[in-house]
Amino acid sequence: MTDISLLYVDDEEILRKVTKEYIEHLGNIRVDTASTVNDALQKLKESTYDAIISDYQMPEIDGLDFLKIVRLKHRDMPFILFSGKSREEVIIEALNCGADFYVQKGGNPRAQFAELMNMVYQAVLRRQSEMELARSERRLNDIINFLPDATFVIDRRGKVIAWNLAMEEMTGVSAVQMLGKGEYEYAIPFYGTRREMLLDLVLASEDELAAKSYHHVHREGSGLVAETIDARPRGQNLHLWAKATPLYDNAGNLVGAIETVRDISDIRDAEAHLQEMTKKLSLMSSVTRHDIRNRINGLLAYTNLARSTETAPDTERYLSQVTRTAQEILRQIEFARDYQELGANKALWQNVSGVILRVLEQRDCMGIRIEHSLHSLECYADPLFERVFDNLIDNAIRYGDSLTRISFGIEEGGAGIVLYCEDDGVGIPEEFKEQIFERGFGKNTGLGLFLVREILAITGMTIRENGVPGRGARFEIAIPQGRFRFGEGTPSQDSNGEPVGYDVHSA
Repeated sequence: MTDISLLYVDDEEILRKVTKEYIEHLGNIRVDTASTVNDALQKLKESTYDAIISDYQMPEIDGLDFLKIVRLKHRDMPFILFSGKSREEVIIEALNCGADFYVQKGGNPRAQFAELMNMVYQAVLRRQSEMELARSERRLNDIINFLPDATFVIDRRGKVIAWNLAMEEMTGVSAVQMLGKGEYEYAIPFYGTRREMLLDLVLASEDELAAKSYHHVHREGSGLVAETIDARPRGQNLHLWAKATPLYDNAGNLVGAIETVRDISDIRDAEAHLQEMTKKLSLMSSVTRHDIRNRINGLLAYTNLARSTETAPDTERYLSQVTRTAQEILRQIEFARDYQELGANKALWQNVSGVILRVLEQRDCMGIRIEHSLHSLECYADPLFERVFDNLIDNAIRYGDSLTRISFGIEEGGAGIVLYCEDDGVGIPEEFKEQIFERGFGKNTGLGLFLVREILAITGMTIRENGVPGRGARFEIAIPQGRFRFGEGTPSQDSNGEPVGYDVHSA
């Protein structure tokens, strides 16, 4: 050890001189002296020392009081009481007040100063080790604190010793609130209750892991990696990825564990979106290659028949089939376009009355009365929401036979509301109520109601047919909380409180 600086305080001048000379003679040690505590306190303001050696019995302020003053301002300063007093109560009080060592004056000078310097070296080395450990812990905490992923550390007693900035942001709980807490309190911001988290399971058996609410748990070296959709930090439904690893000291003893948590909701949503897009591409490919090809073959066949026939009625019949088939091909191409756009643009709030009006402006609904009582209902839906009502109205007109009225309204239902579309047509047989939403079912292209269900599913809405066969069809759209609101939209009632109706026959 080199370059140690000491402050020696003693009211006896001869002892100050001889102690200073003896110690400095050992080499690489600088000793400043003070005859009183007040003088020593002034020197502490002006200079920095590695340790203090102080006599016990001095005028005005003794060594014990000096020690108490030093501990108030310099908590970790090595302090050695060097005194001729050897009373047991003095030694005990000195150690209780924070003295590092007590050395008694007198006896063989060589042995006495050897003991004194041994105490100095031990005290200074211990302080330097503690300071280096503290610096290392600060560096580690700084590293953890500024990691981009939410990270926390517990000791072997399960108490939190690190809770970084990213963890504060994810949970809304500050490090000040969490540090030092145990008994699984760190799980409360995630699960609302005290429970084990992944870092508590790094030493668990495979059977114990299987019983926990984690997904895709696997080991990586001595650590664990898992995903969960059960955690709700700040009340948010997040898909979280976590990695936990045990912590060991240099001797290989378990001292704690560390866990890193990452929000991968966007990644999993993107993967789900990619899967959905793959499904859509596969479906569009099927429509393009299979259905359209078959109809083009039929189109060519009818064209050849029209050319080869010699009678006008047959020619007209074949040309009608050509026209009908061409229209089916056009509808399939339009479906492929709509299906490709499904989910491609951000959902938005849409006034349902306004959507219905736009559909009616583009449709020939002669002789059919359209009614709705929607109370300025707005839905959070895909931009293709308009196609839902276009298909529902088209379906009613196409299959309603004796149809005279189509009505739209809302009712309470479950955890949200039900938006219904009903008519007074022939209705749908019980055995077909679910099949009508399958692709390819029906007399036409079999794509309309399939597309309706897909559009609604984008924002969590569902649809079913719940009409009475022979009395009319009734399509019910279940809209969950958060996906509807009542705003300042197109009025749904007239001045008498009656539903707004549109007599299309007179339009």
